[in-house]
Amino acid sequence: MYGIFTFTEPGGHINNEDAFAVESHPDDSSCCICAVADGQGGRAGGREAAQIACRVTVDTALLSSPKQLARPPSWPTILRAADEAVRDESDAGFTTLVA
Repeated sequence: MYGIFTFTEPGGHINNEDAFAVESHPDDSSCCICAVADGQGGRAGGREAAQIACRVTVDTALLSSPKQLARPPSWPTILRAADEAVRDESDAGFTTLVA
């Protein structure tokens, strides 16, 4: 069992545009998929971009086995899916993603 603790605050802006997503892998509960994104403040759509990037990253990663996820070559495809999802959403701005 594990615990998840988070803390985030707006970085000099009124609204906090950060997002995160964490899920256990259905094939191995000791494998957690985590994504953290910082929506670009001061521009429209940062919050939406961060939320989309986190959700798509986790959802796409969960399609791979834990063994596949441990191999670095798996991640460009996963991150590309997140990037494309943000690009395709007209309300999304910019974000920085770590997964």
